Amino acid sequence: MKEEPPQLVGSLAANNQAITSKGFTMWPHLFTVLAREHAVSKDFLVTLLYLWDATVGSIQHRERPKDANPQGRISLSQIPVRHHQRDKWLLALIASGFFKRIDKAGPSDKKGSLYEYENETTPEEWRAFFAKAGFCEEWSGDSLDDMPAARFAFMFRRRGLGLDRWKDKPQEPYVAPRPEERKNLREFVARRKKEIEEKVRKKAIDEKVREKARKNQEGK
Repeated sequence: MKEEPPQLVGSLAANNQAITSKGFTMWPHLFTVLAREHAVSKDFLVTLLYLWDATVGSIQHRERPKDANPQGRISLSQIPVRHHQRDKWLLALIASGFFKRIDKAGPSDKKGSLYEYENETTPEEWRAFFAKAGFCEEWSGDSLDDMPAARFAFMFRRRGLGLDRWKDKPQEPYVAPRPEERKNLREFVARRKKEIEEKVRKKAIDEKVREKARKNQEGK
């Protein structure tokens, strides 16, 4: 027997045909608030939306305990985001520990991988993630866009978000840099970029000089 989609019974939204036609997903208002605060990328929000809908928003198997973390399957092709950006944010959400990939499907497998959401993830932990995601969006184009997905996700591991509590090394959740800190960081990156470009330019000149000297030597 086909299960009916969840309905908002006894609320003002019960007469909303868009909701009653297919049910609704419990998208946290917290995410909307944090997205406004930190100006995160659309790629991240869309990836999170689809992953959330596939896990928290999906009907769970009857045999699973009611208090179990919600699970669901979704294939990579179902997430309408540029492939590299999709992979980066999926791995970042897994690296944070907020989601787990229980069963990994192949790239062409339409069934999709099985994911699980950690229900005990706190608002403070999500705030740290959104803060780091907003910082990455601000720096998009500055080598972050083409960064390998695994390396990008490494920044979002719990230690990187300041969420691991070590007795000898207490941490605070990640907070986005202040405007003056961003300015200093950008100036530092700009200087380093010029230094690297200058080194590359000098190396190219040296190679041309050596090549010319080698040819002159061979011509004698």
